[in-house]
Amino acid sequence: MTLTPAAILMHVSQRTGVSIVEMRGWKKGRVTEARRMYAYLCRRDTDASFPEIGHELGKPHTSAVTWYQGYVRQLEREREAA
Repeated sequence: MTLTPAAILMHVSQRTGVSIVEMRGWKKGRVTEARRMYAYLCRRDTDASFPEIGHELGKPHTSAVTWYQGYVRQLEREREAA
């Protein structure tokens, strides 16, 4: 099975409890964490570009870059704390 950004989006929504509608909206907080996870998994597990990742949520590619970088920083902090 080939992973697609849409499939990852559904998985992240189910795992985090944040609806796809919320992820496509402009809310922040827990929604931002879900978007970060989505962007990271898309880059890690697909060939999707940042513009494609952002487009899936109706956002610009710069938002996708920011989400991805935020998730990478979070993972680094967690590794350092372990």
